[in-house]
Amino acid sequence: MEYFVNDEHWDIEGYYKNLEQLSKRLGTSYHFLKDNSLHDYRLVKIEVEELANLVIEVNLYLRNPYEDIDYIIKWKNIQKFSFRYDCLQYKFANTDDFVTDDGYGSVAEDEITAYDDKYLQHELLFTSKMKLYLVGESVEVC
Repeated sequence: MEYFVNDEHWDIEGYYKNLEQLSKRLGTSYHFLKDNSLHDYRLVKIEVEELANLVIEVNLYLRNPYEDIDYIIKWKNIQKFSFRYDCLQYKFANTDDFVTDDGYGSVAEDEITAYDDKYLQHELLFTSKMKLYLVGESVEVC
């Protein structure tokens, strides 16, 4: 993470400048990402699909807890995907309690940045310290 390092270091202004620089690459998703934060959203479901040999799509189903609305973040042409989760290892941020009933918790920080000239990367850190990392060619928010 570059802009949302931890609870004490959030560079919101820098992140919005980053999104603006990526606006053409983000397409119609830019407006949603500019106007909405995924902070406190809950990951409801992940779908990973191989459409052809090594052509991977990942759909993240996220629930907005304030409006009880689900959004789908569709990543296409995935080059890297990492989902690190071990319920015995993760503890909630700022406490010594293990995650039990609440699974991996809600999104604490997330950011979409350029991976290179062609690909974008999306990093999500959850309150349980679980991490989700994607590198893909395009993203669409539905």
